[in-house]
Amino acid sequence: MSLGFQLVSGGTDNHLLLVDLRSQDIDGARVDAVMEKCNIICNKNAVPGDTKPFVPGGVRLGSPFMTSRGLTESDFVQIAKFIHAAVKETVVINKKCLGEKKTKLSDFKEHLDSTSYPALTQIANEVTNFSKKFPK
Repeated sequence: MSLGFQLVSGGTDNHLLLVDLRSQDIDGARVDAVMEKCNIICNKNAVPGDTKPFVPGGVRLGSPFMTSRGLTESDFVQIAKFIHAAVKETVVINKKCLGEKKTKLSDFKEHLDSTSYPALTQIANEVTNFSKKFPK
């Protein structure tokens, strides 16, 4: 939340987070696609007020797998930074697509698959190196 994200319930008391991305000027489907490129797994998810079921306004994140590998609170701060970087890159990529008159989600995904983004490669490498500290 300190990075500007809004959680649907204002926080969480369990292992799930539902992040409302609409204030970031991006949707969950695009963030989901970019985060996958960054080696971060999430699920696009509807948030209250959504009207487009295939392009929802949020993403759902869970922590059980990470806690079972021994991650602590400070590790989750780093994960939030990775997520923040991925969301910011998603916004940049989406603006490029909009400038090219590519407005559909399929256009975005096609562009993402056909264009090299060094920032995404860097995030993916950082996520991979970070993950190596926590053996299975």
